[in-house]
Amino acid sequence: MECQLCVLPAGDSAWRIVDCPGCGLPLLLWSAHGTEPSRAQRREMRDALRQHGNVLYGRGNYLIDRFPAEFPDHFHWHCRPNLNPQLVEERALAHGRPPAQDGS
Repeated sequence: MECQLCVLPAGDSAWRIVDCPGCGLPLLLWSAHGTEPSRAQRREMRDALRQHGNVLYGRGNYLIDRFPAEFPDHFHWHCRPNLNPQLVEERALAHGRPPAQDGS
């Protein structure tokens, strides 16, 4: 069976941030299937995902899920909204995105 993450559009770097095909949340995806990035690469990716989360959900109003279970054989992290659903909705509307239907 083909990996759902490997078929996503490739970028020109070793990782990219895309919408998760399973939940629609921001997903930081390591391009190589099943490989583990170096510590320096993980730091760079974490910083990029933090910046993305700050813009999308508001400063610190998200969490980086470094242990997602959706795709256990492909290195990835989710950026999930956190704590204040009203702030998440306001930020989504401010950026022209519809608020999540499940309240997240």
